[in-house]
Amino acid sequence: MKHFIPDFLTAFSMSAMTAFIVSWLMWMLGQPYWRQGLGLALLSTLSYALAYGSYSLYQVLSGLSWLVASKLFMSLAVGLFTVALQVFRHNHHFKRDLMTVVLPLLSICGCAGLFLTEHVGKFSQWQSTVVFIQTLYCIRILLQMRSRTPGSGWRYVTLGMLIQLAGLVPLLSTRQTSIEISSLSTSNLILVLWLVCLVLVLKLLLVSFGFMLMLRDRTGALQQGQAKLDYLTQLPTRSALIQGLQHATIQASSETVPLTLMIIDIDHFDQLNREHGHLAGDQVIQHVAKTLEQQCRATDLAVRYCAAQFVLLLPNTTIQGAEVLAQRLCDTVRSQPFTLINNSPISITVSIGVHCCIPAADSPWQSLMAGAKAALFSAKQQDGNGFVLSTPSMLNSTR
Repeated sequence: MKHFIPDFLTAFSMSAMTAFIVSWLMWMLGQPYWRQGLGLALLSTLSYALAYGSYSLYQVLSGLSWLVASKLFMSLAVGLFTVALQVFRHNHHFKRDLMTVVLPLLSICGCAGLFLTEHVGKFSQWQSTVVFIQTLYCIRILLQMRSRTPGSGWRYVTLGMLIQLAGLVPLLSTRQTSIEISSLSTSNLILVLWLVCLVLVLKLLLVSFGFMLMLRDRTGALQQGQAKLDYLTQLPTRSALIQGLQHATIQASSETVPLTLMIIDIDHFDQLNREHGHLAGDQVIQHVAKTLEQQCRATDLAVRYCAAQFVLLLPNTTIQGAEVLAQRLCDTVRSQPFTLINNSPISITVSIGVHCCIPAADSPWQSLMAGAKAALFSAKQQDGNGFVLSTPSMLNSTR
């Protein structure tokens, strides 16, 4: 009787089986979050399972069709999970997300047509490069989400994607399409086998269950008010702003650096509600909120202050920097095409009041808000669609 010798068919088969089990658990445990991105995350996990399974068959059968299938499923898995993150952060755009999934697949198919028959190594290297870029883009989205994602799930997902990124690095400089194991002793072979299984399974568990934790933590935080997030925009609310202002004021005073506060108001919002309905107003609010998130730094705080008003808290930001950002916000909101659900195009503009100062240690946060509100009032008097910097005379008039 022949002794059982472990091989990479075993490793990838075990990983594929684990992925199928994880998919089943996601289906059973995550149905309340199905429309919040979990459905796409589950499809991503299934794609990983098919990728591992196809590659294990390629190791045994050496059929190039199995190699191509494994590469396509791997790219599909990363693309689907990236779109799941966009759905989670309420930033879902059909055309962009479709391209996120389809373009890498088309690129791999085109490369297969060019290199597969004569240069299989080039094809494998190109696919690794495509998935590497996809993973980098996914990590970029995760970093943008950090300040507004409560709980520990984000850390697990990010760690899983970093493990995937590290695993792809060696493949960028090699053109091998199969793993050479004949030169390894049995003990070393078993060690390598378990390392492969460990890396694949660990990454899979971190990403899949980490995403479920993100969904659970956000739901719990919304219910309990711990994260102080506005349900419509997923931005922090007024209570989070007060805490942020108090902390930022103390820090700016101790470090003697400028602190900037902006109040952004959507122009003619009441008229928009009357003409197009409150659902259209909600769409506009979400659109402006996404624009603010995209323009903010990681250290900034974007808050939904009231119905059609937002506040940006910008630590260590000078007047010059505030002017540049305020103008960019006005230009971006005005220039971005926006279409309602009924396909009616509308024009959106905002007015911005800007207050910048180096606060004293005992300065109340209300004084910062008063300065920004006075500047906003002046901007609205100038027919909106612009920004105004606060002046001492404005502050005196509000007292």
